[in-house]
Amino acid sequence: MENFEKIEKPVTGGVEAEEPIADLETNEAILKKWGKEGLNAEIIGLLDNDFEEKLSKDGKFILSADSFTSSKEFVRDTYHEFKKFDAKNWGDKLDEVKNNLRKIILTFTFNDLEINPEKPIIIREEKEKEGDKEIIRKYFATNRPGIVLASDKTDWWLERKGS
Repeated sequence: MENFEKIEKPVTGGVEAEEPIADLETNEAILKKWGKEGLNAEIIGLLDNDFEEKLSKDGKFILSADSFTSSKEFVRDTYHEFKKFDAKNWGDKLDEVKNNLRKIILTFTFNDLEINPEKPIIIREEKEKEGDKEIIRKYFATNRPGIVLASDKTDWWLERKGS
């Protein structure tokens, strides 16, 4: 068992969480569609079977549209559609598609790891200075003994507990 300083009170930025800690998808029809596309099954497969082998060299698995086959294929197909029709601002629109997919990925991940986005259990917090900015990384307890969910407000990732 790892020795982490457990923060008892759910916090976000030092105050009780009033809003969810992540922007999650709430439209059930969208979640159902992506469930049928296999995205949730990919996430469950990652958590149950493939976690260790999919970790990067730094011990992280970034939760993004590029990390899962079904969402990566969707982004690729969308990119080709935008290019085919010479869509204006296609780069911005593709970023929007990726952000929407990340919301869906985070929603499935929070559900599969049984994390309440409004009252998460923070098991560790790290602060680091990068120039004028302070980066705060928070690590959240999950229902998987060896896996934590982490965020620095820009990215979300999974990593081995104790890394």
